[in-house]
Amino acid sequence: MGKTKEFRVINRRFQFKCPYCGGRRNFFINNLRRKNIKCFKCGESTRCLFNRRTDKRVFQSGKILLTTKAGKELEVNLKDLSYNGAGVEIPAGVYPTSTVSGPGSFLEM
Repeated sequence: MGKTKEFRVINRRFQFKCPYCGGRRNFFINNLRRKNIKCFKCGESTRCLFNRRTDKRVFQSGKILLTTKAGKELEVNLKDLSYNGAGVEIPAGVYPTSTVSGPGSFLEM
């Protein structure tokens, strides 16, 4: 597997820049958090993380306990912090889909 690199997404678009050869290409993406992209120029694969926030993120890791308005407790993985909030990852299949709305949703804490 190649390198992991973060790309800023604005209006569902981002500019891919290969960390190996510097080749650039614009891409349009839907609601993805990460994707492997193969460079059109050198053929190397890069794991891309997509940042849709307007502020800079500070990457953190750990487990946190969230409590919903209904009083249900959720144990989630903390991924990053920014000026306007925190990025968390909810383990797949652990909580019913009605508990949270999905990527980009707001949880009141």
